[in-house]
Amino acid sequence: MVSMYLCSYLTFVLFQQTGNTYFWQFTVFGFIAPVILFIVFLKLKIISDPDASDRKERTIPFIITLVLLLVLLMFNFNYGVKWDLTQLTISYLATTIVILLINLFWKISAHAMTVAHSIGVLVGLGADLWWVGVPVLILLAWARLYLKRHTPMQVVAGTIVGFSIGFFIYRLW
Repeated sequence: MVSMYLCSYLTFVLFQQTGNTYFWQFTVFGFIAPVILFIVFLKLKIISDPDASDRKERTIPFIITLVLLLVLLMFNFNYGVKWDLTQLTISYLATTIVILLINLFWKISAHAMTVAHSIGVLVGLGADLWWVGVPVLILLAWARLYLKRHTPMQVVAGTIVGFSIGFFIYRLW
């Protein structure tokens, strides 16, 4: 959940320039719908535990998230959402595609990837408060390792991949 709060902070930083439309679109398609679907999958036993420990069980939620982000991207283009916010959606879309592809062969830390992605976007934007995410990332990485949900390599890989996608999409595009 902490990673979602950091992503929400990032959204609010960008959202200050636009108005409520993007915020609600992003909240529904980027947070509420995926969380509800995840809970439904848990209840239906499609996912065996809240951590989706089995790598194979993570594929369907990632695909659904990908579809929801594509719908959000269509809204962005149809309603003329500012480019930096559309970039945010594209950035999350790219992150989801990469994690989905990696997940086909190996379990990477989606939590570390999400938080590091947010930090990468903030650094790419030149935001002064990017460092706020670093303690969150450290605590999250420690928790994932302590709870034995990931290996150190899975957490490090998630961090590197997430940060890189967030940073490069904003810095180079």
